[in-house]
Amino acid sequence: MVSINTNIGAYSAQQNLEKANAATVASTTRLSSGNRIDRAATDIAGLSIGTILATKKNTDKTALANAGQGSSLLQVADGGLKNISDILQRLKALATQAISGALSSVERGFLNQEFVSLTDEIDRTVNSTKFSSVTLLDGSLSKSTEVVDNRFWIPAGIASVTDTFLTVTGAGTAGDRFSVNGVTVELVASTTVPGSDAAKDKVIMGAAQAQTSANIAAFLNASNDARLRGATFVVNGNNIDVQLATGRVTGAVQYITYAETTDTGNFFAGVNSTAVAGESEDGLGVSRTFATGTITGDLLVNGGTTAALSGGGILLAGTNTQSVEGNENFLGKFGGDNVGKINVTYAGALDSVVFSVKVGNDTYTSTSTNIANAAVVPVTLINDRNGSGQASDEFRIMIRGGAFTLGDIESQEDADIVGNRLNDALSDITFVQSRDVKSFAPGATVVVDGVQKVSMSNMSVNFVSDDFDNVNIEGVKITAAGQGETDAKIEVTINGEIYRSYAGIGSQLATNRIIYLQNLSDSNKSLQIVTGSTSVAGLTAVAANIDSQASADAFAAALEKAFGTEKGNSKLNFQVGSESTDSIGVQLRSASSNTLFKGAALDVKTTASANEAGIVLDKAIEYVASLRADVGALQSRFSYVADNLNTSIENTDAARGALMDTDISAESTLFAQSQVKMQASIAVLAQANQLPQNLLKLLG
Repeated sequence: MVSINTNIGAYSAQQNLEKANAATVASTTRLSSGNRIDRAATDIAGLSIGTILATKKNTDKTALANAGQGSSLLQVADGGLKNISDILQRLKALATQAISGALSSVERGFLNQEFVSLTDEIDRTVNSTKFSSVTLLDGSLSKSTEVVDNRFWIPAGIASVTDTFLTVTGAGTAGDRFSVNGVTVELVASTTVPGSDAAKDKVIMGAAQAQTSANIAAFLNASNDARLRGATFVVNGNNIDVQLATGRVTGAVQYITYAETTDTGNFFAGVNSTAVAGESEDGLGVSRTFATGTITGDLLVNGGTTAALSGGGILLAGTNTQSVEGNENFLGKFGGDNVGKINVTYAGALDSVVFSVKVGNDTYTSTSTNIANAAVVPVTLINDRNGSGQASDEFRIMIRGGAFTLGDIESQEDADIVGNRLNDALSDITFVQSRDVKSFAPGATVVVDGVQKVSMSNMSVNFVSDDFDNVNIEGVKITAAGQGETDAKIEVTINGEIYRSYAGIGSQLATNRIIYLQNLSDSNKSLQIVTGSTSVAGLTAVAANIDSQASADAFAAALEKAFGTEKGNSKLNFQVGSESTDSIGVQLRSASSNTLFKGAALDVKTTASANEAGIVLDKAIEYVASLRADVGALQSRFSYVADNLNTSIENTDAARGALMDTDISAESTLFAQSQVKMQASIAVLAQANQLPQNLLKLLG
């Protein structure tokens, strides 16, 4: 119907004009802004993904700036450390110069003035090496905590704690086995050659009970296994007694557990051994020093089958009235910096010699001993540290029976040969010590969801190592037993090395129990956590209930707090990724003179003090070199992070652009099309508006 009231054509043209106009406006917006999505309705999914990608790109850009700051901070720290290293080298040169016998005390005094001044400059450098307001080298950025122990305490009148552990009732049969605290002991035939592959990690039977006892004790004492640390096994006829380094363990504590596994000959009977209070809480007491490694050659006792060969070649504790105790320098490789080589001096009588060895500043010396004997010759070397005429501590070397015959030693030249053989025999020996971690603060109670999980009352920690310089505990990780597993796992990081618990600890740690953590890369090192005497609520004789990961995490946090790892002013973190947990922590140990010199006040006033200063400075130079290595490693890490972030930013922005950016070529085409449509719509609308007027001609 044709009507002057209704113009359908105009409506249609107007509607198309509005669409064309909207398309033109949208294209204009996209072309002028460069954004493909001008409003949410354009592409809801694309807008969501593009926004996420844009956020990641912007976050990565900020992280890249953070990485740059971290790298710059480390560069400042490295500059300070280089300056300290240069100062230490100058101090070493001054100490070396001061040792010269051509200098007078006045000239050494002049050298000492520079020496003291440069020492002060180290501390000034430490305090002035800053990035913004952050001091870098004073130790405040270290989250680790140094093991603190009393190294100089000398016990007096302390009786060792000894208990019968194992009774050998027969010579045994090859293949007989039993376990000590989880460490398997297996017998092999008496004809097995000591040191052969067949004898490796085995015990050679003796002709009688006493010899088998001696060989078992020697095997256990020579073991590097952390589960046997702190115990010395002593032969007492057919019995093997265990002497325990109780340290801070008090009360009735199950320490070494005998557990029979296979006994074809029924040759032994075992009991459990308990430690009782008997040693001060401080110091290096009885059974705190161990000798590990293999004795070679035929000069010393080697654990053979006869009475002249059975037992261990070196005895640091056990049957001695005073064993090695209180000497912090009895540590490290035999013949190294701390424990020197043994000197043998001809005593002037046939086959009689005197043995001596310097350990730190102490000298251990034997009496004149005739070593030409068919039986084992125990040589006791004593140290009269107090000048009282009595041994402050002592140890023994055991000369093999028959190693020397009458007339073998008639001069100092013969004695020198004995010394060379003896030092060669001990060249594989390393001395380790067990020390209390005195910085450990027990007493905490761990509660998870209102339920008590751990009682740390009276808990203590011992550290066993051959090196106690700059020992830093850095963190604790505890993992609850997973599905199908029975054991929780405890890991402690010390100086970057992992110490891990053995299998068999279960998920509930008993009270008064020792948990052994073995260094994964060095069997000479271990950590011992001694649980307290107080049970958690609701569980009898249980000090820690690790029944879930939440409990494990809470226990780990409590241990870290007890160690003091949180006290080092939180380590400096740089977020280098889009996730808040994606960060690099910068930990810088102290480079102060007190740390470098271990609290010693060095000078070069005398040749003796200059010599002592030189020894300390050598270690300080090594320490600073290790600090610079740590800095360099972190710088390298930040460099790779920056490279990765640049790549991530590039790829993320490309993905974001594909979703969010305007395709200029395609949008220009659409813009032209919408303009043509709009022009056509305007022209047609004008024609449609004329249609009602044409109807008036009918009325005319």
